[in-house]
Amino acid sequence: MEDSAATESRKRQEKLAQLLSSGNKEDYQQTVQRLRETRELFHQELAHQIETPLNEILATMPRATLREKQELAKWLNADLRYLGLGIKAPQSENPTFLRGAPTHNERGTFQLCSSGKRPFRVTFSSESLFPLKLTGNPDRNGRLWERIVGGAGHTSETNRNR
Repeated sequence: MEDSAATESRKRQEKLAQLLSSGNKEDYQQTVQRLRETRELFHQELAHQIETPLNEILATMPRATLREKQELAKWLNADLRYLGLGIKAPQSENPTFLRGAPTHNERGTFQLCSSGKRPFRVTFSSESLFPLKLTGNPDRNGRLWERIVGGAGHTSETNRNR
């Protein structure tokens, strides 16, 4: 008997296959809408697929000092960013990133921080690293790129003319 997570994963995979194989006679807007749904489901499935192996490897990584916490957070955030994922905030389930932050002692603390404008908002703090739940966060790089090039609406042609 399949557990509910495995059932949801199978349903996502079937829906992804359906979305990717359809679209023969769509106009642009229909295609964009279908591909947005595909991207959302894809990132949900990525989060599901990597969550358990990620938590297993995190359990083996050193994290006793502030420096170790910061190195772990840097490594984790880079991998999650590459995959278009974030860590679910415990209260809101919005995507966050992990940070090793200083405290009154040399051990430091882990913080979950919301992405977006600075200063970022700390949503959760803990000295220990708890099992992480993941969520899709595919726009994280896009928003960063928009800030670098000067806002939404810039095209590659606009950037070449700078």
